[in-house]
Amino acid sequence: MAKKTKGAAEESEYTVPIRWEIPDDLKVLWASNFIVQHSMREFILSFFQAPPPLLIEPTKEELEAAAKAGYPAKAVARIALSPAAVKELIEILQTNLDNFVRVMEEQLGEE
Repeated sequence: MAKKTKGAAEESEYTVPIRWEIPDDLKVLWASNFIVQHSMREFILSFFQAPPPLLIEPTKEELEAAAKAGYPAKAVARIALSPAAVKELIEILQTNLDNFVRVMEEQLGEE
């Protein structure tokens, strides 16, 4: 939120709210793996999709080959944040997780 503070020529303070806009065509992507890297100035959060290989009743050889080759984790997003933004994100996520757990516990308790 942008704030205007008191200046020499002004004695008023006001805020300009943020309008959150999400384009209709923006995809929601599933991320099953994450990597966090950081430097002195920023954190880089990398999000990956890594579905396990489709192995239906695999033979021992197929399992060994899969274990040796691994399977790809495709990057779906990389986001750079300042340390202050990471701290804010952690607080927001923790609040939302706490609310989610509380609601789930309430719903499960009613059954």
